[in-house]
Amino acid sequence: MVIKMSKSKEEMEAFILNIDTEMSKKSFKYFFVDMLGFLYNHHHESWKVGLEESQYYCVKASRDHGKSVFFMMYALWLAAYKPNTHVMIFSHSLEQTLEHMRFVRNIIEGSDLLRHLKPQGKPWAKSYFEFSNGSRMMAKSVGGATRGFHPDIVVCDDILWGTTASELAKTADWFYGVLLPVLHHSSKLMMVGTPFSYNDLYAELEEKETFRVETYPAINEEGVALWPERWDLGALEHRRMSMPAIQFSREYLCEPIHDVASMFPGPMLEKCRDPKLVLLDRAETNYNEEGEADGVFGQHFIGHDPAISSDKNADFTAMTVMRQKPDEIIKEIVHVVHERGMSSMAQKRMMVLLNSKFSPDLIELEGNNFQRMLEQEMRELRADMPIRVFMTTRTKKESLFMSLLLAFEQGHIKLPYGDERSRAYTHKVEQELNRFGMQKSGKLESVGVHDDLAMSLALANWASKEFKGSVTLLDDYMPGFDEWFAGDSKTDSLMIP
Repeated sequence: MVIKMSKSKEEMEAFILNIDTEMSKKSFKYFFVDMLGFLYNHHHESWKVGLEESQYYCVKASRDHGKSVFFMMYALWLAAYKPNTHVMIFSHSLEQTLEHMRFVRNIIEGSDLLRHLKPQGKPWAKSYFEFSNGSRMMAKSVGGATRGFHPDIVVCDDILWGTTASELAKTADWFYGVLLPVLHHSSKLMMVGTPFSYNDLYAELEEKETFRVETYPAINEEGVALWPERWDLGALEHRRMSMPAIQFSREYLCEPIHDVASMFPGPMLEKCRDPKLVLLDRAETNYNEEGEADGVFGQHFIGHDPAISSDKNADFTAMTVMRQKPDEIIKEIVHVVHERGMSSMAQKRMMVLLNSKFSPDLIELEGNNFQRMLEQEMRELRADMPIRVFMTTRTKKESLFMSLLLAFEQGHIKLPYGDERSRAYTHKVEQELNRFGMQKSGKLESVGVHDDLAMSLALANWASKEFKGSVTLLDDYMPGFDEWFAGDSKTDSLMIP
């Protein structure tokens, strides 16, 4: 009787294992979650769809969001349930690639579902596994020879290394000249990693029609965490505060720019944080010698970078209020408006409100045709609003940000850092400023998705200098200077404060 029960139990276990095998063969999600016990988020589903639909699929993703585990397990799934599949794994170093192989080996040896893949009496090498179903898995590092190999599946996990142009170029040369030629036209290429530069290999592949490239930052444009169960906004904010802004932008937001190339390096901006300064809801009151209220305390200047569309996917509208205390050269950021999808009417009402709360000496409005109309409409609402339009051209924008850079270098700007709301703003504007750099062509460019906070800050700083008459129009002294500087027929004056 006991023997019969034991046999029945074995049969039941075999039956369940057979069901699990068939379910896993049909569903990668079942294999990944129910059999291997990994967590599965909506971005993993998107990766699965991308891998199913695309022959050449590349994912740029934040650190510690499961990208390496997911791609390695997808490759293992293909090798396990498609006999005679040849998989090659590449990483930036042999050590990292062998670590992936150790991970795969531990998964196989620890799973009843997969243990049969390891042949009896045939020990595996560190970098080469031959499965019982005829599939193979081989590990290589970037730069290694691949001639003679014709894999069915290639996994490139974090193959980029270094941040200099020459280091990144070496990886690209290897990729195009060594790896791609060994791929059969039916082979599948699965790439995943974190971007290193705005012009690295991943950026190049985005321009090629044969590659599907997708980006998954830890925090999206709406400020929502990608995987809150693992990294919620609080944890990400703590990590942001514990590392330089440029590194956080690259590793977690997938928006890279090297600190050396940044026009506003992190250490310089961090020195301008003021732990005693906080954002205000309205201007502080000034008192005369008799202790009576006497207007607002200090001079205030507003930079306004408007968004044209009120659509929810439109750019952000940004308004930055800068205060300069009496008889001081330090300029403090005391109020910020940063909203997406503000209509023209909402922007006008907000500016009227700020004019009432802070009594600014000058409002600098970024200008084009839409902004000129906005200026006229604002004046109709409140004729006393001191608005000037900054017509943005290439040379004027460079002057605008050079003036801001000089103010930061001299320590004349203080960023609020005294409470949570202030720190959140400062981190955002630091990130936007970090992403500004001078390109090889000599053109000022931001590699970030948004620069509205940085732009409104630069405009507020410009307003403070323009109000005091410290802006010089070089074209007034040297006619044609701007045309010569820009190298075109434009006649915009170059302004240097």
